[in-house]
Amino acid sequence: MDDGAGGRDSVIVLGAAFRDGRRGPNPALVRRARHGARLTLGRSDRVLVAVGGGAAREAAAIAEVAGAAGVPPAAILAEARSRNTLQNAVLTAHLVRRHGLRGGYLVTDWPHMPRAWLCFRLAGVRCRPAPVPGTAGKPGFWMHEAMACAAYLARLPRLLRAARRLRTRPWRSPRARRRKVEPPFS
Repeated sequence: MDDGAGGRDSVIVLGAAFRDGRRGPNPALVRRARHGARLTLGRSDRVLVAVGGGAAREAAAIAEVAGAAGVPPAAILAEARSRNTLQNAVLTAHLVRRHGLRGGYLVTDWPHMPRAWLCFRLAGVRCRPAPVPGTAGKPGFWMHEAMACAAYLARLPRLLRAARRLRTRPWRSPRARRRKVEPPFS
């Protein structure tokens, strides 16, 4: 995505997994959605992109929280198929391009931001980090993210090949559809 392209800015809000045994969304998801809503409200040139799928449909929960915070439904897009950070980036890149949006802000917690930003850059989305304030001091989350970053770096050659492919082809090529191959990084 080119920052100089026409269109509106995007505020990309990443979901967080629902917790087993709890009703309602994860508190991290609610924090992220509210922060994204603050960045979107009062700016007619911004669109909130709610991201996250799976059984719990994180994108729908983000859209609900943002709507409750005052973001109009016309200013919310949802990507509800992705199940991990890299799929978030890949599928959101296609959604952003399809709607003619520019890169904008990427909203997630501080520890998750480096890995998320890298994935979005690999997918071709130019975005500025907009981490949720007050989320930097959770040591367990930093450890989790350090291990996830190591796993992503170990797969870096595969990520780079996929990123190159994504810039020229849709999510699944016709050959992949015929062979019923799962999307990369599932």
